[in-house]
Amino acid sequence: MLFGITLTGWPAGSYYLAFGLWELWIGIGLPRLKPLSRILAIAVCGFGIANTLTVAVLPGFSDRMHAFMQSMPVGLRSTPDYGFAYSPAFVCLSAAVCAVPMWFLVAGRTAFEANRDADGSLGTPPVGA
Repeated sequence: MLFGITLTGWPAGSYYLAFGLWELWIGIGLPRLKPLSRILAIAVCGFGIANTLTVAVLPGFSDRMHAFMQSMPVGLRSTPDYGFAYSPAFVCLSAAVCAVPMWFLVAGRTAFEANRDADGSLGTPPVGA
């Protein structure tokens, strides 16, 4: 689900592939303390929080969640009784969980700054490094 819109078919596959590659690139750079990876990881966390809160506050939450669950493969679908796990309150809690790694990335800025390249850049892309 992307800002309340359920993606299906090739748009969903393309989105998840692109987002997965983006996160892989970030995940390779973070252990190497690449400052650019840190900034991009903060952006991904911010995107996750914004997306989650948008899904929670838009009208028709229950209908959107039902449509989303029906778009999932059969083995990944939940029971029709969503319960607390699919309430707006739980979705907001998920946004708060996204804030935890964001806080560590912001608080740990000095570790990444110490690893800047000699020319002062934010770091080269980690792929192939």
